[in-house]
Amino acid sequence: MELKAFVEKCRDEGHFTEIFKSGNGESLRSCGGAKDTNVAILLSHNYDRKAANDQFEADIERTWTLRKEKNPFLFNGTKFRLHSVGQEEGKPVTLFLGQTCYKDYVCTNMNNDHWRFLRDYGKREYANEHACFSDALGVGSVVETSDNKLVFIRRSHQVYEDPGRVDTPGGHAEPSVSS
Repeated sequence: MELKAFVEKCRDEGHFTEIFKSGNGESLRSCGGAKDTNVAILLSHNYDRKAANDQFEADIERTWTLRKEKNPFLFNGTKFRLHSVGQEEGKPVTLFLGQTCYKDYVCTNMNNDHWRFLRDYGKREYANEHACFSDALGVGSVVETSDNKLVFIRRSHQVYEDPGRVDTPGGHAEPSVSS
């Protein structure tokens, strides 16, 4: 499958949200992505994950404890939370970021048993159906070599998300180690 078709298929199936679209793959390859003057970041605790009811928040703690018992390599860490993306004519793309953590990501976004509850609660209590989701900002890349091959990695068997599966290079930025 051609690279462009593969990326479009992944986007159409909801595997990622494309924030930057150059319109010209050559320029992205040669410049390494968007220039920092074309991107603005607004970091505020106003954009952090909002708590659901006390029962659900206690359920997050129970779920996390059970998952850690099953996988002793699992650990919590701070993550950036993507609240929204905005762009006004002639201005940089703005990423509105808060903070979240891996525990909340695993127990909200990765736990589809609670999606309907979280959407409904967020919409009712915060007028935002994503308010109670972690929505941790992930970074992924499609790397094409000069001889037109794609670079993939095999995920460790010790990770929580998709252990042992083939993936693209990426991860989550951690506010505690970012400067």
